[in-house]
Amino acid sequence: MKITEKRIRQIVKKVLLKEKTKAKGRDAKTAKGKSILDYIDPADKEAGYPFRAWVNVEYTELANAKRKQDVELKPSMLSKIGSSVKRFFTGEKAKKNKIVKGLDLDKEGRPNNSYIRKAWIMLGDEYLDDVGEKEAPSKQEEEDIKEARQLIRKILLSRMR
Repeated sequence: MKITEKRIRQIVKKVLLKEKTKAKGRDAKTAKGKSILDYIDPADKEAGYPFRAWVNVEYTELANAKRKQDVELKPSMLSKIGSSVKRFFTGEKAKKNKIVKGLDLDKEGRPNNSYIRKAWIMLGDEYLDDVGEKEAPSKQEEEDIKEARQLIRKILLSRMR
């Protein structure tokens, strides 16, 4: 299969942006290891809106609570999110009472800020189960990305010589 120059440019741009975002520490992974960068494009300002809206509808109290405000998770909520939320319990009292800090997640905002990353770590798996993993990269896209990375390496090596 031949890839057009336009497609190579798109892939290269996407790969470089993804690598730059990872390098800045802006990647977040759920308990199942699903990276936010595979589902929400950091270059698209509106890419995180569906996830933000879902969190605000499904977990209103948690989404609206300020970052320093304690939120006690209900048993029904705990059974849904389970293991991904455990790392956000702070201190013995919080672990016993299942208390976490609020997300303070608006319905709109940047797709790569700390608010959406924290929400993704806590609720990303639940979101993907609820809406399906339609947005994940296909095998063809992954192959294209691998091919683009090889091409980038070749170009960089040739420039270094």
